[in-house]
Amino acid sequence: MKTDISISKCDHAGNETIRYPAVVMNSDDQEVVVEARFGLEGRQVGSMHIDTNDRFVETYYPDRWYNMHAVFGAETDEFKGWYCNITYPPEIGRDLITYRDLALDLVVSPGGVQTVLDEDDFEALDIPEADRRKALDALAALRKEFSDRLGI
Repeated sequence: MKTDISISKCDHAGNETIRYPAVVMNSDDQEVVVEARFGLEGRQVGSMHIDTNDRFVETYYPDRWYNMHAVFGAETDEFKGWYCNITYPPEIGRDLITYRDLALDLVVSPGGVQTVLDEDDFEALDIPEADRRKALDALAALRKEFSDRLGI
């Protein structure tokens, strides 16, 4: 059964920057998969253009330092690629998923081209060195996962 949930994206310090509605598609102790619509103005992120109302299938892992969003076009439902956030592990509740973003993003095209975004913003964050290392390790693991998945 699909259930409504809210997603709260916060900055690294825990200050909410955006909250939006989603629908839980699948949930177990390994991951929570939700569907949401992009509610902001369209924008270019790496090689991907995200448009208002694009469909996002977002996967949150309780023990990982990232989340993955598969992006589909609003009009055609054409797969545009993946948009991944490097974050602290999320807090997953019954009605709310909260994650603290660490600025680093990975965009992966349908053909497997990987683009890392916002490295300067990440370097400027005031976070403990151990957290910085875990974030970079998460980025490396995520890049390897896509390389393995897409055979590149």
